[in-house]
Amino acid sequence: MRKEMRALTDAMTIPVTKVADRVLVGFSQAEFEQAFQSYRSGQ
Repeated sequence: MRKEMRALTDAMTIPVTKVADRVLVGFSQAEFEQAFQSYRSGQ
C-alpha cells in the first residue's frame, strides 16, 4: 500500500509542478481553473 501511495504521489507531483510553473509565468485565474478542470477530468 505504501508503495502504491508513493507512486501516486510521484505521478501527481509532475503535473502539479507544471501547473505551478504556468501560474508563476502569469496565467490568469480563469486559465488556471480551466487547466485544472481539464486535468481532473482527464484522470
